[in-house]
Amino acid sequence: MIGVVLAGGAARRFGSDKALARTDGVPMARRVADVLRDAGLRPVVVARHERPELGVETWIEADGPRHPAWGLAAALARAGGEAVFVAPCDVPGLTVDTVRVLRAARAVATACPLVGWWPAGSEAWLLRGAHAGTPMRALADACCRWLDVGAIVNLNAPPGVAHAPSS
Repeated sequence: MIGVVLAGGAARRFGSDKALARTDGVPMARRVADVLRDAGLRPVVVARHERPELGVETWIEADGPRHPAWGLAAALARAGGEAVFVAPCDVPGLTVDTVRVLRAARAVATACPLVGWWPAGSEAWLLRGAHAGTPMRALADACCRWLDVGAIVNLNAPPGVAHAPSS
């Protein structure tokens, strides 16, 4: 199964490229990719341009709305009819155990719908949602199962600056 690291956002609140922001000396996107790999997935980064500095295969998403559903739909289309496990690049605290639990349950995390298992065949729904600006939580309600795996913190500010749990 493909483990997708979403790294195509504008990072307006963050103020710099989230994928390259370092936590404990490692770029956040690489840290998330390593967790996905250690959980038995084949990690790829989905971004708007090549990311060779991350040392992970990059799949380019076409220009479109700045919406996580856009990158997720691109990943599902490229995965050849397979479901994907997805995580944004800004969750460096993601654990192998959390990935394994969500993967086994075929679910997304209650704390963050951008962490978890997304079914094949949901690309068209996600693209419509991206164009309409539909929140990810509403999109997940339509096609995913929820599972409470506890808090998942996403960093909306550089490490060392105040951050908030995802909602």
